[in-house]
Amino acid sequence: IFFSFFSEKLHSDSKGATFERDQRNLKLFLRSIEEAASTGKPFMRFMFFESTHHPYAFPEEATLYKDYLESFNIVQTTAKDAPAIFRRAANSARHLDMCLGQVFDLLEKKDLLKNTIVVVAGDHGEEYFEKGYLGHSSKFNNEQTMTPLILYYPGIKPGVYEKMSSHLDIVPMLAPLLGVRNDPADYSCGFDLLA
Repeated sequence: IFFSFFSEKLHSDSKGATFERDQRNLKLFLRSIEEAASTGKPFMRFMFFESTHHPYAFPEEATLYKDYLESFNIVQTTAKDAPAIFRRAANSARHLDMCLGQVFDLLEKKDLLKNTIVVVAGDHGEEYFEKGYLGHSSKFNNEQTMTPLILYYPGIKPGVYEKMSSHLDIVPMLAPLLGVRNDPADYSCGFDLLA
């Protein structure tokens, strides 16, 4: 998506724990939304959160499960560590939820939810030794390939979609909301939440 984007428009941070980077980037992200909202013009923002990626780092206030694997060296872990690793990952996911809460709070405060599309998508699944592996990119099983997708736009009815889909479906599904008027037969879409 950013192949031809001006590099000075991109921001990267590689210092400290993943959750610390997420927190710093989130501050910039929120400020960017506020600035863009003040112009009254349409805008698009993107942020890649790292907390839920190995080593599943999180701040103390995000601790939901206390019995997690504290010293996490992926090379030295075994299947017996799986429950404690999963709890660590769940804590990092709670941190992500807290970050996303700040985004939605700002969108609500700025009265942007009436005309804003929000897409939250995972980039991959994660296995915790359910099928003998830890992490992702080693097998094409459900644990490693299924990803969360949360979609919000004005007027969408709450629901859960459990059929086969692909991230490739996101753009054609949202295109009509962005003013694209192609004949639906011109593109395929694995699912249609707009119906």
